[in-house]
Amino acid sequence: MTEATSAVLARRWRPGIFDTNILQGPDTVPDARDPSSFLPLNPPALHVLLVLGERRMHGYAMMEDLERRTGGAATLLPGTLYTTLARLVEQGLVREVPAPEYDRQGGARRYYARTALGRAVAGAESKRLDAIVRLAVDDGLISGGTMGEPPA
Repeated sequence: MTEATSAVLARRWRPGIFDTNILQGPDTVPDARDPSSFLPLNPPALHVLLVLGERRMHGYAMMEDLERRTGGAATLLPGTLYTTLARLVEQGLVREVPAPEYDRQGGARRYYARTALGRAVAGAESKRLDAIVRLAVDDGLISGGTMGEPPA
């Protein structure tokens, strides 16, 4: 992302617009010692944290990987992805890292990696969502089996 793009994103993004925590209010600043203070995550933020896993990736690879791994059920457009990445970097959940040796051709791509805090937050959000999915299973809306299995 260029400095000009970063400046535009900084002007457009205001706390509380994209990351309002309904329980704590828009002005609450997450506590880096408590992963649950970042919850609930919006879907793009969770998608980025899950796609990154333990690897470093550039933005286009993240978009492709998410679409491939979800069979097209989830996608990220460039504007959403880079706005989300800027916020996740600011919050300390993702960090910019050097490109791998095989991709150091002019440095046009920026690579990102999930931090230990980002991993903890992704885990906390996954547990929160699991509890919600269990309600849907208990209500018979979906099966409790493996992915892709039709409801009973």
